[in-house]
Amino acid sequence: MGLLTTIGSILIVVGVVLWILGATGRAVGGRKHFF
Repeated sequence: MGLLTTIGSILIVVGVVLWILGATGRAVGGRKHFF
């Protein structure tokens, strides 16, 4: 259960980071996706 919890937490963190990068990318460069 600990391993699944760790993987879930990592996926959540990565998702939040990508969402923040995408939001700032739209604000700065006017692009829909940062990558």
